[in-house]
Amino acid sequence: MKRNTFLRIIPTNMRRAKKSRTVRIALLLERQLGYCRGVLTGIKRFALRHPDWIFREGLVDARSLPWLREWKPHGIIGHVYRRDVYDSLSRMKVPLILTTRTLHGIATPDVDVDHFAVGRMAAEYFLCKGFRNFGYLGSGQALFSLERERGFRETLQQHGFDLGACHMEYLPMPSFDLNWWRLDKAVERWLHKSPRPLSLFTANDIPGRLLTEACQRLELSVPDEIAILGVDNDEYECDLSSPPLSSIAIPTEQVGFTAVKMLAQLLQGEPPRNLHPALPPLYVVSRQSTDHFATNDPVVRRALQFIKEHVTQPMTVKNLWQYCAVSRRILERRFQSVLQQTPLQAMHRARVEQAKPLLKNTRLDMNTIAGQCGFASTRLMTAIFKKRTGQSPALYRKNLFVG
Repeated sequence: MKRNTFLRIIPTNMRRAKKSRTVRIALLLERQLGYCRGVLTGIKRFALRHPDWIFREGLVDARSLPWLREWKPHGIIGHVYRRDVYDSLSRMKVPLILTTRTLHGIATPDVDVDHFAVGRMAAEYFLCKGFRNFGYLGSGQALFSLERERGFRETLQQHGFDLGACHMEYLPMPSFDLNWWRLDKAVERWLHKSPRPLSLFTANDIPGRLLTEACQRLELSVPDEIAILGVDNDEYECDLSSPPLSSIAIPTEQVGFTAVKMLAQLLQGEPPRNLHPALPPLYVVSRQSTDHFATNDPVVRRALQFIKEHVTQPMTVKNLWQYCAVSRRILERRFQSVLQQTPLQAMHRARVEQAKPLLKNTRLDMNTIAGQCGFASTRLMTAIFKKRTGQSPALYRKNLFVG
């Protein structure tokens, strides 16, 4: 549907909303997905302040549409990944906000994550662990998967590495005719051909768990032979995986809150300036599936392990080269050769990544966070955090606040 066609329908719906005592909003989200549960949490925060808004949930399925039309919603928020459902919703001529960029060739307003940045974050994470072999498993059709693959690939290419990819098509709710056996065999054949040790990035946590199961069948050690990183930080998927799956956390609550705020503006006849916001990913939640340093250099491996174990404590580069029993010059040279960064940069990165979850998930003051992340002072934490992320810790926390 063309953008201008969409905007022309807003006054009609706005008048309908004004004549009604309540605003009816349909939510087409799949609760079994951790991503959608996070989106619903963000929507709930908005709903608490707007008791005149009524929300009803339905499945992303054509069979849900008859009751939806009968209910006559003023607006719809949907995690719509099926073309037939999208086409039917478009014909209803009510404001629609999507929470996934899956389908090609549509201009409907949406709120989602910066998928290219997700891929870049995955590449940087594996590069800092010394990996030299990389793979990607995801959809070859869904826009979000293609963008994550592109971000992953282009970042690796900037460091002189290639990427091997395996494409598989899957849906949050698999169709009844899906051949799981054929899907598993395709993944296994790809794993057999891939070099090791291999770092594997998956489009989200669902294929990530599938990969850990495939490695079990093939008797491949995770993470020693194959390290696996997903996206969404869906605790159900990550904890059900064996070993537990590392994953990139994304701001799902912020997606939901932003989507419902956009819908409120549209219903008031005030289209937002940006109808397609892309929110940056948060950080990597490391679990056992990536608990491995792939470098063969014993000095670099020993130094990385020291940084990991002492990230919450004050430490200096001198502590590193003394612990590794080499000169500072040798340590610097080996880090540059293996990781293309200095030991100090590796320490700064580890501390910033330690700070991000504390800024998002706690209300600890900056002095406490700086101390728990091994920074000598709040001022130093602010300077290093801003250099690495482009924003201060306070602004990072403020931008994550939902509601």
